Amino acid sequence: MKAVVGIDVTQESLHAVGLLGHLGFTAPQLQLVHVIERLSPEEWANRPRNANDLLTQFLHMQEKEGQEWLDKAAALAREYQLPAETSMKYGNTVANQLLETAQEYQADLVAIGSRDESALGKLLIGSVGRKLATNSPLSLCICRHDMPTSVQTIDAVFATDHSEYASRCVDTLVQLAPRGIRRLTLMTAYPKQMVKTLRNFQPHVPADVSKWIEVHLEQENSRIRDRLSPLGCDIQSRIMISDPDEAIDATMRQTGSQLLIMGAQGRGFLERLTTGSHTFRQAVTGKHSLLILRAPH
Repeated sequence: MKAVVGIDVTQESLHAVGLLGHLGFTAPQLQLVHVIERLSPEEWANRPRNANDLLTQFLHMQEKEGQEWLDKAAALAREYQLPAETSMKYGNTVANQLLETAQEYQADLVAIGSRDESALGKLLIGSVGRKLATNSPLSLCICRHDMPTSVQTIDAVFATDHSEYASRCVDTLVQLAPRGIRRLTLMTAYPKQMVKTLRNFQPHVPADVSKWIEVHLEQENSRIRDRLSPLGCDIQSRIMISDPDEAIDATMRQTGSQLLIMGAQGRGFLERLTTGSHTFRQAVTGKHSLLILRAPH
């Protein structure tokens, strides 16, 4: 499993390395990347450098600080026995440089750390995570919390909408093969108001619509549980009658899980009943560490 990890000058980026270490991927290879964003017009960057130039001095300071954090990340990777290389990139946006590096590296995953900002701040600021969630063709891991080294395994929640795309994302998770997950809760949610909608527009469904939905979704969860058996973890199923985002928060809290797993998109009928349309919201304003799966082409 090849991963590109964005390393900035905050502790949160180191947390991303720790999370990958806890997930226990098979044959991991990390590319730790620090990106220095261009602050001056592009034509300035090509002019001869003067050692006394303020922009040049500032760039040297950025390079020194960036290398210090790359060294910290490499040391942490060694603690988790994760083979890692480091590199420094220069460009207009961090997200673009990470994606370009991932393409060159033929990576399976991009990982970053994320600060615990307010919901308003995340909506207003064009964060790296927001851009990657929108543009990355690869699976994306956004780490929002530190994983203490004393914690040996991870409990996770896999929120699914049972769309065709979400089904293919199950294959992605099996291919990534995280062996550090101890317990995985398959969670599917649908809001109460959808029961009334189904009665009005789907007259062929049984009178007890809620029971019909739950039986159907439980069958779908059971199929996914069988497909995820190669992960070797305890897999549980949970059907929630609730707003999907509220159901996610409740399930994460009640199971004590450290990681939320979701597909990148959903296009099936059950998307409106479940969680497929909520992945981007979790990436931008969510409070949980998040693994966004991209389905294979």
